[in-house]
Amino acid sequence: MSTSGYVALLVSALVTLLLRVLPILLMSRMRLGATARSWLGFIPASIMAAMVAAELILKPEWSSSGLSISALAAAVATVCGLISRSLFVTVLAGVAAFMGLQFWLG
Repeated sequence: MSTSGYVALLVSALVTLLLRVLPILLMSRMRLGATARSWLGFIPASIMAAMVAAELILKPEWSSSGLSISALAAAVATVCGLISRSLFVTVLAGVAAFMGLQFWLG
C-alpha cells in the first residue's frame, strides 16, 4: 500500500473514532431527564427492528419449496422475544431457527 493509502486509512480511523467518542464524552457531562432516559431506552429495540425488517424485505431467504425461511425464523424469534423479554435470547433464537430451517428446508 502506498503512503497516501496509509494516510487515508489513518484519517478514516480518526474520523470514525471522533464520531463515536465525542458524543459519549459530551453526553457523559450532561444530566438527562427521566423522559429522555426513557426515550433512549427504545433505541436498541428500534435498531434491531430496522435491521430485521431490512433483511426480511430486501434479502429474503427462500426454501426450494417456496417457504420463506427468513419469515419463519423471524416468527420464531418474535415468539421467543415476547416470552423471554430478552434481546439476547431473541437474537439467539432467530439465528438458531434460521440455521435450522435452512438446513432442513434449504
